[in-house]
Amino acid sequence: MNRIVLMMLTVGLLGAACSSRSDSVDANSTGPDSPLPSTQPASASASPSVVAPDTIWPDPAKNGQIAFHRSLDSAQTTQAIFVINPDGTGERQLTHPDPGVIDDQPDWSADGAKIAFERCAPAGCEAWTMNADGSGAKRIGPGEDRSGPAWAPDGKVLAVNRAFGSVENNQIEFAQLVLVDSSTGRIIRRLDARSNFQGDTGNAGWAPDGTQVVFGRVNSSTGSPPGAGAVFVVNADGTGLRRLTPWSLNGGDHPVWSPDGKLILFRAVSDEVYGNLYTIHPDGTGLHKLTGYDSTTMVLSCSFSPDGRWITFAKSGVGGESDVFVMRADGSDIHPVTQTALPDSAPDWGPAT
Repeated sequence: MNRIVLMMLTVGLLGAACSSRSDSVDANSTGPDSPLPSTQPASASASPSVVAPDTIWPDPAKNGQIAFHRSLDSAQTTQAIFVINPDGTGERQLTHPDPGVIDDQPDWSADGAKIAFERCAPAGCEAWTMNADGSGAKRIGPGEDRSGPAWAPDGKVLAVNRAFGSVENNQIEFAQLVLVDSSTGRIIRRLDARSNFQGDTGNAGWAPDGTQVVFGRVNSSTGSPPGAGAVFVVNADGTGLRRLTPWSLNGGDHPVWSPDGKLILFRAVSDEVYGNLYTIHPDGTGLHKLTGYDSTTMVLSCSFSPDGRWITFAKSGVGGESDVFVMRADGSDIHPVTQTALPDSAPDWGPAT
């Protein structure tokens, strides 16, 4: 999707973003959307042979809070970053943007100390970081169009979308995926670039060892093939660029690596909000459809839990608007985390701290 259309859709619809197991399962093996059990300790009278807590619900000793964005008005013109426990408790608003400003695409640092996010106004987007409690928010780098920041595992570098140049038919002229210093915003390296209004690139996720980056390309109406999206991987030094998914699948939307490095999770869409979640191995093999929703269900962004046993994602919820959900990494046992009349999306699962 081009940067201008992305901004319009963020205002008019939602931000979209996706952090295992490699076993193939039935794409329709999703359970009912039942509330997640409270993460309370087991009764002292429980048998010592009961299954581990994270086979029943996400283990709080391994998995922290989920960061997400929420629209603050029905017109979806203002959005803020929130955090919440996986069982739906402990919800807290972290950012307080001015009216007409959209805070979106939160991304936890590996140590759980900071959250990166994009802040978009009518004039464009900027990359920001803040402490996990919402304090210390600051813009990273100059006031040029930057979005979709993603922390490297070492916390010293961010992968960021960069867009500049003129606009034709709602497409920005130049789109890049760059690495920047997380403290100063200085550009370290360019990983991918699109030019001549051919499309967009970025919305990256890092391999757990920090050696590779996964991201999406979306072609404009003049790109080849027109309007299609695909998932790509590139080495962190800028070498080894390769496409993982076929253009016909139309995949992308903030793909993420599993914590063990064996899978990449992403969303493929038939239009902007309807689609399904998929996994694929980093070498491009083993493409697997994880969910089996039809064209009446919105499916948005996603993330693995830090222990890799669960996935959080956004889909149609209360009143048809998007809510945040969790499910097992095989696509089963879906539970709502948020249940609000205003749209919630772009969940990212942080580590236990």
